[in-house]
Amino acid sequence: MNETKKNEKEKEKEITLIQTQLKRHLELKNKNKLQFRFENRERGLDELISTEQTYCDRLKTLIKIFANPLSGNTSTNQNSATLSESSKKRNNKKFDLSKLEYTTIFQNVEAISDYHSKTILTSLEERLGRERSQEPKLNETNGNRQKHFENENKKVEFQPKEKTNKKEQEEKEKENKIENKTENKIENKTENKIENKIENKIENKTEKKEGKQKKENKKQIEQKPKTKKTVLIGKCFQEWRILPKLYKHYCEGYEEGLKLLTTLREKRDNLQNFLMDTKHSQEAQNLDLTSFLILPIQRLPRYNLLLSEILKYTDEEHPDYQDINETIGYIQKVANEINQHLNFLEQQRELYELQSRMAKFKVVKNGRRLVRSQTFQKVSPYGVVQKRHFFLFNDVLIYCSKKFSKYKFKKSIDVNNSWIQDMPKTNKLKNVFLIVGQKKTLTVSAINEKKTKMD
Repeated sequence: MNETKKNEKEKEKEITLIQTQLKRHLELKNKNKLQFRFENRERGLDELISTEQTYCDRLKTLIKIFANPLSGNTSTNQNSATLSESSKKRNNKKFDLSKLEYTTIFQNVEAISDYHSKTILTSLEERLGRERSQEPKLNETNGNRQKHFENENKKVEFQPKEKTNKKEQEEKEKENKIENKTENKIENKTENKIENKIENKIENKTEKKEGKQKKENKKQIEQKPKTKKTVLIGKCFQEWRILPKLYKHYCEGYEEGLKLLTTLREKRDNLQNFLMDTKHSQEAQNLDLTSFLILPIQRLPRYNLLLSEILKYTDEEHPDYQDINETIGYIQKVANEINQHLNFLEQQRELYELQSRMAKFKVVKNGRRLVRSQTFQKVSPYGVVQKRHFFLFNDVLIYCSKKFSKYKFKKSIDVNNSWIQDMPKTNKLKNVFLIVGQKKTLTVSAINEKKTKMD
């Protein structure tokens, strides 16, 4: 009976040990997850502020080495000291831009630079720099302990050994033998009592240790770094409501500025020489003016990527989670509006360009957009095949003849009251179809072997 009880108690002890080990493992795993998320969030915050610093520096160099000299600002023209002497001689002639040319190329880049450097960067540095707590240096305590133990070992090694007499050693040995005999007798008589007492003591100790360890693990899990609670980035972006307006204005005139810049570089050799020399200067770092002008276009999508990465490693219970999520949605909405407006401007530009090349038809109209343009073979009722250029708009289909770069309008078909009908193949033509309208029906053949139709 005693043996069975002992076996059962040993099994229970093994089970409790396994359970405690599993609990410790799970608690450590959760702790590592929290630490992993915290470290990645911190990296995202560091990347946000570092990219903001580089962005502000790049905008300042753009204004310093490109915008100010081209605007005719004499105080900033002194910065041309970085250029070589040969480039200075070539650039002695005036290449100052007019106010209209300057505003179309550089837009409101100075306002964007001032707002980022004075408002955004300073607020980010205040929030991340002042409130961020430094990580404890764990290696310092371990290193001090190792040095302490090394010094203790050295002291022990150099201590002289005490001399002992033979008689004293013999007396001690006899005393030890007597003590051992008495202890063996006591142990043989009271084995069961002592075992039970020891087992009870061990169980009580293990329970106390488990309770202490649970409390300590709970405290460690509950204790989160200060930065997770204090650093709030989402509210910063919500306060910067003027930012999308600045970028909208810049993005709307970006393409026109690039076109004007290309035309001016072709016409003015002195301007081209200045831009090339400035590109090879130390401050420009071999970057052209166009590389600097595209920076504001790339910044809003960059904010979205950085904030979504920070949100990925932010707990849903974190006070910054909802604000970051709303900010990402707001920036995405603004970016979509800018893209839609740019697409609209591009479509209008295509219509005006087509209008300049076409006579006897009003291309530009409110709400009109070009869907597709393609060249087909038009077959007349008498079997004459002619090459014609078709332009499909959202409200009308037209076809023209082309001479050099000009289009001559022929006929138009209303899209709402027309349809397409397939035709059988002939010996001469393949991929033939009819475009049926209310007043006109056209027989059309695709030039390529593959059949293509207007949508």
